Amino acid sequence: MIPISPGEWFGFTGKDDMVMFGSSYPHWHSGKLKVPSAFSAEQRDKLCWRNAAQLYGIDVGAGVGAQ
Repeated sequence: MIPISPGEWFGFTGKDDMVMFGSSYPHWHSGKLKVPSAFSAEQRDKLCWRNAAQLYGIDVGAGVGAQ
């Protein structure tokens, strides 16, 4: 069996279009979101903000992105 990275698995299964960040506010356990380094820049954007913006119909400018 050939191991695949989490980023490859997300893309292969189509999960990168379904998952979004949830903070559990006000119960933050850490100060920063930690996205696995195996995710591509596009997958990080989708996870951090793009999927939520699409779901809720929020128009986000092209210069805005996850840092």
